[in-house]
Amino acid sequence: MSQSPDELAARIAALSPERREALARLLERPERVEELLSLLREDGRPLDERAALRARKDLLDRLLEAIAPLVLFVVDQEGRITYASRGAEQMMGLPREELIGRHYLDPSWKVRTPEGEPVTDENAPFRKVLTTGEPLLNQVVVLTDPTGAERTLSMNLTPLFGPNRSVSGVLFAVHDITGEVQREREVADRLRRFRELFDHAPLGIAVLSVEHRRSEFNRVLLRELGYSPEELKGNFLRIVHPDDLEETLRLFREVQEGRRDGYRVRRRHLTKDGRVRWYDVHTRALRDGSGRLQYLISMMADITEAVQSRRALQESEERFRTLFEQAPLGIALLDAQERYLSVNAAYSQIAGRPGAELIGSSPREVLHPEDYQKARELFARMIAENRPFRLEGTRYLRPDGSIAWVSCSVAPVYGSGGEFLYAVVMTRDITEERRTEAERRSLEQRFRTVFEQAPIGIALLGHDGTILSANPALAELLGYSPTELVGNHVSLYLHPDDHIEGANLFARLVSEGVPYEREARYLHRSGRTIWVLTAVRPVYDADGNFQYAIDMHQDITRIKLAERSLAESEERFRTIFESAPVGMVLFDELARPITANAAFVRMLGYSVSELRERDYLELTHPEDRAETLDRLHRILSGHSRQERYEKRMLRKDGTILWVDLLTTAIRDTHHRLRYLVSILVDITERVRATQELRQLAEELDARVRRRTRELEEANRLLESINQDLRQFAFTISHDFQQPLRTISSFLQLIERRIGPHLEGSDQELLDAVIESAGRLSRMLNGLLRYSQVGRQELVAQPVPLGEVVEEVTRSLRAMIQETGAKVDIEPLPTVYGDRTLLEQLVQNLLENAIKFRGEAPPQVRFFVDSSEGDRVTLAVQDNGVGIPPEDQERIFEVFQRGSRAGERPGTGLGLALCRRIVERHGGKIWLESLPGEGTTVFFTLPTRPLSGTRE
Repeated sequence: MSQSPDELAARIAALSPERREALARLLERPERVEELLSLLREDGRPLDERAALRARKDLLDRLLEAIAPLVLFVVDQEGRITYASRGAEQMMGLPREELIGRHYLDPSWKVRTPEGEPVTDENAPFRKVLTTGEPLLNQVVVLTDPTGAERTLSMNLTPLFGPNRSVSGVLFAVHDITGEVQREREVADRLRRFRELFDHAPLGIAVLSVEHRRSEFNRVLLRELGYSPEELKGNFLRIVHPDDLEETLRLFREVQEGRRDGYRVRRRHLTKDGRVRWYDVHTRALRDGSGRLQYLISMMADITEAVQSRRALQESEERFRTLFEQAPLGIALLDAQERYLSVNAAYSQIAGRPGAELIGSSPREVLHPEDYQKARELFARMIAENRPFRLEGTRYLRPDGSIAWVSCSVAPVYGSGGEFLYAVVMTRDITEERRTEAERRSLEQRFRTVFEQAPIGIALLGHDGTILSANPALAELLGYSPTELVGNHVSLYLHPDDHIEGANLFARLVSEGVPYEREARYLHRSGRTIWVLTAVRPVYDADGNFQYAIDMHQDITRIKLAERSLAESEERFRTIFESAPVGMVLFDELARPITANAAFVRMLGYSVSELRERDYLELTHPEDRAETLDRLHRILSGHSRQERYEKRMLRKDGTILWVDLLTTAIRDTHHRLRYLVSILVDITERVRATQELRQLAEELDARVRRRTRELEEANRLLESINQDLRQFAFTISHDFQQPLRTISSFLQLIERRIGPHLEGSDQELLDAVIESAGRLSRMLNGLLRYSQVGRQELVAQPVPLGEVVEEVTRSLRAMIQETGAKVDIEPLPTVYGDRTLLEQLVQNLLENAIKFRGEAPPQVRFFVDSSEGDRVTLAVQDNGVGIPPEDQERIFEVFQRGSRAGERPGTGLGLALCRRIVERHGGKIWLESLPGEGTTVFFTLPTRPLSGTRE
């Protein structure tokens, strides 16, 4: 059924924004645009055909209006606008009749790049599209119209082809992204402001991660509590006062279980030096999309002084309630003997005593002993001279031990006959005033401390820009001392190119009170240029007169360098994309290719323009399309950021191409999909080789089974030979002991008889023989222990390893004292094994660590490296001479010693015995070492019963 243009336009206008955007994307396809634009050409047509074309053109105009905000321009080869959509009128502020025929770079439109470079006909994207015939996407420019308004525009440029396939013009599809750019700037500014607020907030802030390792604490909180960030990240709850810990844990559980989103509580915290500080804690929960708790954000205001003041105030309010209800001053009557005749409720409360108790008593019981004598002398002079007196800052000592500071006026009252009747004492409590004055002085000192210790540079500027004061951070930033900066004009340290803008902004701040922030270059004393983010705020007195400006500076040189590196990185990415040896293709969420690199074109045989005309799934082998759709769905739905798998693709000539495919979703900061990128590696030959190898593997499998049977028979024979060798080693080490002891005894007898008569080389020969006999004895003992480890049955039981290490350390006390060694034993677990063998293992490792020392005294550390399942990995670390890489494997063999052993005694059996003991417990032993930097020996032991052992 046919519809009129008005009806069609109304239906399109009623579409949802998403449907209209989809329609707009269809119109961006070059072949569709050429078809629609052909409606605009009427030259050489008959009159009746022109009428039909005008009607179709009117329909096209309505269609384009319906898909606003898309703005379309058609520009011919000369750069003249031949077509402009209705949206173009709104963007440019001109009717389409005036737009048609204008040059697309009309001088009244100032067009520049986002970096500020003017766009000319030579460097414009339009000229590149005309030259290459390839479209350009996402070209961003800044346009200033004749009214001075600026817009940031994103353009897609598509070539239009004539009958001979030559480029006849370019279609501009323009989107106004001014709002998006502004929002991105605002987000970046908010992030920066949040970081500044977090670091420089006047109250403590703690961002507590459920994992603890990612917790953060601002400077105020760390300074108040006295801890470092690392000390708090381990366990923040350990600094909560024990009396408040139970309630804190209860609130945390309720937040963790989702029963509340936050809480406010007053609680005490312990500083590092043991003091107690009160905090007003506001805590809010931060959860992820699934509702799982991620962070607790606590705003912690130090109310220690307020709590103390509040307590004192509550007591004071209780005592002085009547005072505030009945009289503003305390009044008392004193007789000539300084006895209270009468007091009002206000005075009674100031003195902290009931009126009945004061009547008849002396001010001696009220006044502080240090103030009473002076008051008594003035009281006597008043009676004698009939002259009132006033006392400022007099102390009243209350029964509870507290002191009330009062302003006191005393005047005599005489009778008609001139006789003294009584004295009127009027008092005003000035305790709070004195406390407020003290707090004011403390606050001034605190602000001065913040100014001096702030991590950002701060300067106070006079109305003419002269530096009145500068903190150490600013002095360090510029390379001067604070005194060198004071008195100089701030422009003296500015880069010359930033003088004018800075002067204009500061003049407006002084005259109109307009604060400002800007990025500027400053000159360091050394001559190098530094980038600084400066924020300037005016300060006025109570009458609104300008006093000075606060100029805050933050070094952003690294950020500027990072931005420059990012731009260079983007350029490198474009170069890599075009020259990469693997195939790379970008496509949208509808699986339509956007662009592809040269390698991808070579792999499939299609040109880039041919690829854009095909669905990405059309290039996939039919049997692999289902899996491809499933993988795409996982990425588009957000369940996976990237997918890697192998699949088959179809070349243009119909042959099959096997690829290793990695597809990744590229999203913006709002998690909106921008495009998908796939990286393809041709694995056709590898797949073919794998299939051939599979056949070879089946043939080898039969050979392996035959060879396995042969090896099993050989292993049985080898085990029998090893058993004979162990028996031989035991026999040799055991039976040779007696002859060796006889030889040693005779050598000692010879040394006693003729030793004193030997000289020179004879004595050296005798000493060498005795030492060789001793070393042979030690080798036989070591060999005996080594053979016994393999022969005796393993008696496994729970063994507290820390207890074993301490016992062995005590047995080596003489060796430790002689060498000045220090043995650090960290908490060790209970393992499962033979206690006697484990004692031998620990002793050998500690003796080696002490014996093979360097020039410094030995430092030995015994600790747990890791624990996994029913195994624990332990380590013995020293600062000795170390072991060369070429010796680190063979020193675990029997009679093998390191090349750096030198003259140190040893048999070469210690580490071999250690390996035999560890392997008997089903573990393994190895070491890490660098010559001259010490050695760490690692070994594993079981924490559960071993199979095949006797308990």
